[in-house]
Amino acid sequence: MEKLKNSLLLTIVVMFVSTLVCAQNNIEKASIKKDTIKMFMELNEITVTPQKKEEKLQEIPISISVFNDKYFDIKQIESVIEMGRHIPNTIFFQEGHPSLVSPSIRGIRSSGTSLRVSAGMFVNGVPLLSSAGYEDDLLNIQRVEVLRGPQGTLYGKGAQAGVINIISKEPGNSMYGKASIQVGQDNKRKITFGFNTPIIKNKLYFSLSGNYFHKDGVVKHAKTGNTVDDREHWSGRSQIRWTPTNKIEISLINTIRRDNNGGVSGNLTAYGAKTWMLKKPKDYVVNSNIKSHEDPKTNSQSLKISYDISNSISLTSIATRWKYKDTAVEDWDFSEKSIFEINKSNEYERYSEELRLEYNKKRLKALMGIYFDIENNRIDYITSSILPIAGHTKRDIEGKTYAIFANADYSLIDKLHIIAGIRYEKETADFNDKIIKIKTNENWYAFSPKIALNYKFSSHIMSYISAAQGYRSGGFNWGATDPKYYSYAPEKLWSYETGIKTTWLQKRLFFNASLFYMNINDMQVEENINPMLFYTTNAAKATSKGVEIEISYNITKGLFLDGGFGYNDIKFDSFTDSQGNYKNNTPQFAPKYTFNLGLNYLNKSGLFIGLNTSGNGKMYFDKSNKFARSPYEIINLKTGYEFKNFKVYVYANNISNRRYDSNGYLNGFYTFYSNPREIGIHLIYKFYKK
Repeated sequence: MEKLKNSLLLTIVVMFVSTLVCAQNNIEKASIKKDTIKMFMELNEITVTPQKKEEKLQEIPISISVFNDKYFDIKQIESVIEMGRHIPNTIFFQEGHPSLVSPSIRGIRSSGTSLRVSAGMFVNGVPLLSSAGYEDDLLNIQRVEVLRGPQGTLYGKGAQAGVINIISKEPGNSMYGKASIQVGQDNKRKITFGFNTPIIKNKLYFSLSGNYFHKDGVVKHAKTGNTVDDREHWSGRSQIRWTPTNKIEISLINTIRRDNNGGVSGNLTAYGAKTWMLKKPKDYVVNSNIKSHEDPKTNSQSLKISYDISNSISLTSIATRWKYKDTAVEDWDFSEKSIFEINKSNEYERYSEELRLEYNKKRLKALMGIYFDIENNRIDYITSSILPIAGHTKRDIEGKTYAIFANADYSLIDKLHIIAGIRYEKETADFNDKIIKIKTNENWYAFSPKIALNYKFSSHIMSYISAAQGYRSGGFNWGATDPKYYSYAPEKLWSYETGIKTTWLQKRLFFNASLFYMNINDMQVEENINPMLFYTTNAAKATSKGVEIEISYNITKGLFLDGGFGYNDIKFDSFTDSQGNYKNNTPQFAPKYTFNLGLNYLNKSGLFIGLNTSGNGKMYFDKSNKFARSPYEIINLKTGYEFKNFKVYVYANNISNRRYDSNGYLNGFYTFYSNPREIGIHLIYKFYKK
């Protein structure tokens, strides 16, 4: 296996050098007839819908990053987690296993145990507003829009720090197909396909896509020698689109995913082992007395109906259902002793309906609507332990949300626009603990206003300024027995932002930048009541300020550079509990900076080379700022040959095998291992027929 790794690595280096030689000789003669490089330019002029209406990317007064399926192929991005490396001031942190993901945008993050997120994900309109099941396989993707900053006016309770919009390709009169195969080290196998076709021309269309993934883990059992953190899943997505008239469009999308994963890709730290009187653990070696596994299941449906009442007025309805079943057996002491083990079988379900009316005239573009959802969470897990934390947890959390919203874009003069919006939202939640017989309920209310001005200095320079309020729902402390700590209130912030979007050199160079400042009140934090007991409360205030820059530059025909940089300075203004005063400390999961930089070249012959690097600054895992992940960077390399319909690549992710373990999670107890170097082959075939 080591010889194979070295051979593949040598192949990549040789192809890299040969491509540079070709580039030196042919760079001025290169053609952009291949769609790889053209794709970069198209991304900057793409039509997007972050404000739930079609707009040009460079004309929207929002910090936004946009990707499509070609971008994912070129950058070797295979998940939402990896996509975060290409977005300023954004990370998606996996808490040791793929079924629990916490997004952090501009330093704002919700604890995974709260089952809330600070940045909601909307997959074809289906809202994913929980850290459980927060993932998508990026099947048959048209584009992904990542909005930074509060978006509560249009998206509600799950959009305090931003929004991730995932939109699938719509089937139409053209036939389209794509298949992809990846084979790599650690027994990696990934097969994906997508197929769009008309059934009845101009009336009925269909698409189907799927994905299979398997990869061996990196952590081995001390006695058996087998890897214990293998990853495997299947997923599929289908869409039926019907246009009975030129004014009515109906789309039904169904998505499923099944996982068959091993345990956590982590271990105890030396500190954690010493605390539990265990031997110091070896890297990538555990001695668990049980077989950890995770078998979550997801399915979702969305029904979208659009009706053009007139040339300027349209009505849209989006009804969705999302269900996630989280089953797992987890050994959190990683030893032959039964110190801390969990067996869980949780179910989360949400139904939602959004009805919106859009008005579009030359000077006024307006949107208004209503939103409603029903949420049912069934939490059932058993903790086996010699510690006082042992017990059975069985709870139901049910809730309803009602909202009304409006947003308008009015052209005061040709070059000056004012955008204003507001949302009123009411959430009711019921909590029922079936073991200790505690029942309680809460009502939360929120106004989410936003106002922005954008001014076009010329056809290639636009600047904006905005102010918006962000909002994150309140919640319940599952283990609380004191009524004072049964629940906690919503977290709110005010965000102020100014930015500029520019194009230069006949649309070969795009440069966007923004500055932001946020005041965060009633911040949801883990407050220690005593050394052994903590609850989520609204005990803190914080301030965040920073800058974001994105650039894409077609240096010459066939040679393209793109990159982004984010700087974020977030500090507690006040936060004190029984364990100390954390004023001026940095909240958890808020790296000081993020960056990404890519250089991609496609020779006129079809030879491709891509070099991409990304990284994060220092990131703390605790409120005391004792435990942190050091700054790091990784380098990915991809090279290959592109034919008209077929592409073949060799790639190396994290080519230097850089370790960036999350060492010190949960107050110093755990280490989650980073992804080691991965070398593999990627084949893509696609066709298009009108």
